[in-house]
Amino acid sequence: MPKIPLARPFYDGRDLEAVKRVLDSRWVAQGPTVTELERRFAAYCGAGHGVAVNSATSALQLALMALGVKRGDEVILPDFTFPATGNVVLFLGARPVLCDVDEGAFCMDPEDAASKVTRRTRAIIPVHILGHPAPMDELNALARERRLKVLEDAACAHGTEYRGRKAGALGDLSAFSFHARKVLSTGEGGMVLTNDGKQAELLSALRSHGMFQSAWKREQRFSLPRFDILGYNMRMSDVTAALGLSQLERLEEFIERRRALARLYDDLLSGSGLPVAPPREAPGCRHNYQTYAIRLLRKGIRDKVLLRLQAAGIGCTIGTYSLSLLPLFKGKCPRGRSAFRNTVALPLFFEMRDEEVHAVVDELKKAVNV
Repeated sequence: MPKIPLARPFYDGRDLEAVKRVLDSRWVAQGPTVTELERRFAAYCGAGHGVAVNSATSALQLALMALGVKRGDEVILPDFTFPATGNVVLFLGARPVLCDVDEGAFCMDPEDAASKVTRRTRAIIPVHILGHPAPMDELNALARERRLKVLEDAACAHGTEYRGRKAGALGDLSAFSFHARKVLSTGEGGMVLTNDGKQAELLSALRSHGMFQSAWKREQRFSLPRFDILGYNMRMSDVTAALGLSQLERLEEFIERRRALARLYDDLLSGSGLPVAPPREAPGCRHNYQTYAIRLLRKGIRDKVLLRLQAAGIGCTIGTYSLSLLPLFKGKCPRGRSAFRNTVALPLFFEMRDEEVHAVVDELKKAVNV
């Protein structure tokens, strides 16, 4: 175990008590607690409906299905993202079309995205990468002009804001993750948000074998379930949802502490003389700093820096992946590839102490300058 981990979810007695209440109720499958998490998380983000699922990957796939994406369609997504963003497009038999990212926040470049639109393009997937919002005004304008749908990949973006609005309510649909590294963590889990009630009903059926009425609703008043469409088992349990509700109550506290730690990193790095660039926060945006990823200004040293930090007991990893460098995808995205080759994610988590940030920067100096 590293002396200072890359990430560490925070749980306390409130989380344990929330889970215990569900266990005591004996209703541990998808039930009233899932429904409450859907309602409250959607309200927090400013969306009309939430549909809880077992992962952000499931959320993305079901969202694309709800948008009508099918075999032969094209979907535009940024090169610099986790492979799940592109994998779900492939699962549906559609074609992922990669566009490049900007050099500041590493988010989808609207001009490059526009150049990739064809008559087969059905949707675009802006990714709020590492917790920073994508340029949604420009991307939504592109979508309106070309009659495309917008699916926000908000896996990392709990509480992230763009011009006064929270991520998750900026496109047609959005997908969130509650993975262990996320700001709001239930271990695994995800959520789709939409303002369309019929879309929410379809998503609810798709996640549960195509049933248009849940077991919990049938418990209240019996009715024969409908299996009108083909669906999956991508449900969330009430145990997971209880943890999500408890975490949601403290989400703003979690974000503010992460932002304070990020400011400390910024201050230390700006005066360090190191050939690194801290993550950027664009004007009018609120970065939740799900990941604090620096850009190395000296090329070709990323792996050396990672290995030396790890040897010193500092948890670290790459920023994320360049899909155009993976065998399943095709594209030429030089800025996305540069972001992959030159970014390093440093430790950042709610319980992290200020002195640990100082220790990370001290070890980073050694790793970069050796």
